[in-house]
Amino acid sequence: MSTKIYSGFVFKSADIFAIHNIIQQFRHKIDAYISEEYKQYAANLASCYVDKIACGMVCNDKNDENEKQMYPVYYAFKVLSDAAREAQKSIYKGDIFNYSCSVTVHPYNGRFYGMLFCDKKEIDKMWFDQEIEEYRYWDNTDCPENVTQEEWESRGETWDAILKDFHYVPSMNGFTAEITREMYYYIPLSPDDILSFIPSFEDRVNKIVYEYLCDKFNRLGRSGYRSGFEKWIKKGNLGFKAMNRVKKIFANKIPKEITKEMLIGKNHEENDN
Repeated sequence: MSTKIYSGFVFKSADIFAIHNIIQQFRHKIDAYISEEYKQYAANLASCYVDKIACGMVCNDKNDENEKQMYPVYYAFKVLSDAAREAQKSIYKGDIFNYSCSVTVHPYNGRFYGMLFCDKKEIDKMWFDQEIEEYRYWDNTDCPENVTQEEWESRGETWDAILKDFHYVPSMNGFTAEITREMYYYIPLSPDDILSFIPSFEDRVNKIVYEYLCDKFNRLGRSGYRSGFEKWIKKGNLGFKAMNRVKKIFANKIPKEITKEMLIGKNHEENDN
């Protein structure tokens, strides 16, 4: 059977209590990290909504009439809540909001081996920065330059011994430790939680201009429009000039700073009246 252990590792310590402590500390670290990531997501979504309102980009479609009743921060919370609901229903976990992470632990010959299961490179790096050693292995390619052929073959034998029962299913050949909680736990519930994560004015201008022009380009109905759009806005092309022109217009429309009142829609409400 083909063996691919892309995220294999071995704990430096052979003490199960020390290993438990490593996992617990990592849980707390990742919990704080993901909480900040979701606050940043919410801040990006809410501030972009504020800027869309300022630039007249919201509710141009009759199907989006319900957006007129939605305030920026609650729009952001709804997007994240909908994503959390979809994540529960889907076996595919590759969306941008997914930070699910778990490890398996396999006792073997007096040491504890394991595998990390996570799609985020940032979390992967943080895991391997701990008191563990990389112990990856895959049997359909040559060994890495920093590993001898003898050690590479030894790794293969170790993983075969660890996973040979129950059809090489990691979770059936060891212990599983969930590192992260369900997405719902990380969604911020207060405007105050995201206010300090609002992007800079320059970043907001660039984002709103990009979205505006990308949407216009998409409406042309071209296949593979995203790659075509990226090429169109490169320096020297027509899109680059259009981007600079629209940037000047939108920079005079969106607010220099976003306040809590804007996030909860007070200003928007007053303008509607």
